[in-house]
Amino acid sequence: MVAVRELNLPEEEQKQLAALILTLKNEDTTNAPYIGRGEVTQKDDRSIVLEINNNEAVVSKIVFVSDATQVVKSMVATVGEVEVGSSVTVIGKENNNGTITARAIQVLPHESN
Repeated sequence: MVAVRELNLPEEEQKQLAALILTLKNEDTTNAPYIGRGEVTQKDDRSIVLEINNNEAVVSKIVFVSDATQVVKSMVATVGEVEVGSSVTVIGKENNNGTITARAIQVLPHESN
Protein backbone atom coordinates (compact mmCIF):
# COMPACT_ATOMS: atom_id res chain seq x y z
CA MET A 1 0.00 0.00 0.00
CA VAL A 2 1.25 3.51 -0.82
CA ALA A 3 1.96 5.72 2.19
CA VAL A 4 -0.09 8.92 2.21
CA ARG A 5 3.09 11.04 2.16
CA GLU A 6 4.18 9.30 -1.07
CA LEU A 7 1.18 10.64 -2.99
CA ASN A 8 2.74 14.12 -3.36
CA LEU A 9 -0.29 15.84 -1.85
CA PRO A 10 -0.09 19.12 0.06
CA GLU A 11 0.29 18.56 3.82
CA GLU A 12 -3.32 19.47 4.65
CA GLU A 13 -4.64 17.02 2.04
CA GLN A 14 -2.31 14.33 3.45
CA LYS A 15 -3.84 14.87 6.89
CA GLN A 16 -7.39 14.74 5.51
CA LEU A 17 -6.68 11.58 3.52
CA ALA A 18 -4.96 9.92 6.50
CA ALA A 19 -8.00 10.70 8.67
CA LEU A 20 -10.32 9.30 6.00
CA ILE A 21 -8.26 6.11 5.74
CA LEU A 22 -8.40 5.72 9.53
CA THR A 23 -12.20 5.91 9.44
CA LEU A 24 -12.17 3.00 6.97
CA LYS A 25 -9.62 0.97 8.96
CA ASN A 26 -12.16 -1.42 10.47
CA GLU A 27 -13.84 -2.08 7.14
CA ASP A 28 -13.37 -5.20 5.02
CA THR A 29 -9.75 -5.35 3.87
CA THR A 30 -9.84 -8.52 1.76
CA ASN A 31 -8.96 -6.45 -1.32
CA ALA A 32 -6.32 -3.74 -1.44
CA PRO A 33 -7.90 -0.28 -1.66
CA TYR A 34 -7.80 1.77 -4.83
CA ILE A 35 -6.76 5.38 -4.27
CA GLY A 36 -6.85 7.69 -7.27
CA ARG A 37 -6.84 11.44 -7.71
CA GLY A 38 -8.31 13.11 -10.76
CA GLU A 39 -10.95 15.33 -12.27
CA VAL A 40 -14.63 14.41 -12.45
CA THR A 41 -15.61 14.55 -16.13
CA GLN A 42 -19.08 12.98 -15.94
CA LYS A 43 -21.56 11.91 -13.27
CA ASP A 44 -24.97 10.45 -12.60
CA ASP A 45 -26.58 9.23 -9.37
CA ARG A 46 -24.76 5.85 -9.48
CA SER A 47 -21.31 6.74 -10.83
CA ILE A 48 -18.74 9.38 -11.73
CA VAL A 49 -16.06 9.27 -14.41
CA LEU A 50 -12.65 10.15 -13.03
CA GLU A 51 -9.94 11.40 -15.43
CA ILE A 52 -6.52 10.56 -13.98
CA ASN A 53 -3.26 12.04 -15.29
CA ASN A 54 -0.43 9.83 -14.06
CA ASN A 55 2.28 11.78 -15.96
CA GLU A 56 2.52 8.94 -18.52
CA ALA A 57 -1.04 8.94 -19.82
CA VAL A 58 -4.47 10.27 -19.06
CA VAL A 59 -6.91 7.48 -18.23
CA SER A 60 -10.59 7.55 -17.38
CA LYS A 61 -12.05 5.33 -14.67
CA ILE A 62 -15.73 4.71 -13.99
CA VAL A 63 -16.28 4.97 -10.24
CA PHE A 64 -19.44 3.35 -8.89
CA VAL A 65 -21.07 4.90 -5.84
CA SER A 66 -23.82 3.71 -3.54
CA ASP A 67 -25.63 4.86 -0.43
CA ALA A 68 -22.70 3.35 1.50
CA THR A 69 -20.09 5.52 -0.30
CA GLN A 70 -18.79 8.24 2.00
CA VAL A 71 -18.12 11.54 0.20
CA VAL A 72 -15.96 13.95 2.18
CA LYS A 73 -15.84 17.66 1.38
CA SER A 74 -14.39 19.15 4.57
CA MET A 75 -17.63 17.79 5.96
CA VAL A 76 -19.76 14.81 5.02
CA ALA A 77 -21.40 15.42 1.64
CA THR A 78 -23.33 13.49 -0.98
CA VAL A 79 -22.43 12.32 -4.46
CA GLY A 80 -24.90 14.93 -5.69
CA GLU A 81 -22.51 17.62 -4.43
CA VAL A 82 -19.60 16.35 -6.55
CA GLU A 83 -19.38 18.63 -9.56
CA VAL A 84 -17.93 18.01 -13.01
CA GLY A 85 -14.51 19.68 -12.97
CA SER A 86 -13.90 18.83 -9.31
CA SER A 87 -10.62 17.21 -8.25
CA VAL A 88 -11.28 14.23 -6.01
CA THR A 89 -9.50 11.41 -4.24
CA VAL A 90 -11.28 8.05 -4.52
CA ILE A 91 -10.78 5.16 -2.12
CA GLY A 92 -12.35 1.91 -3.16
CA LYS A 93 -11.92 -1.45 -4.85
CA GLU A 94 -10.79 -1.77 -8.46
CA ASN A 95 -12.95 -4.35 -10.21
CA ASN A 96 -11.72 -6.90 -12.76
CA ASN A 97 -13.10 -4.83 -15.64
CA GLY A 98 -11.18 -1.68 -14.62
CA THR A 99 -14.11 0.14 -12.97
CA ILE A 100 -13.94 1.17 -9.32
CA THR A 101 -16.46 0.66 -6.54
CA ALA A 102 -16.00 3.64 -4.22
CA ARG A 103 -15.83 3.34 -0.44
CA ALA A 104 -15.14 7.06 -0.02
CA ILE A 105 -14.61 10.14 -2.17
CA GLN A 106 -12.79 13.24 -0.98
CA VAL A 107 -13.42 16.50 -2.85
CA LEU A 108 -10.17 18.43 -3.00
CA PRO A 109 -9.90 22.21 -2.95
CA HIS A 110 -9.45 23.90 -6.32
CA GLU A 111 -5.77 24.38 -7.08
CA SER A 112 -4.53 27.90 -7.72
CA ASN A 113 -2.35 28.40 -10.80
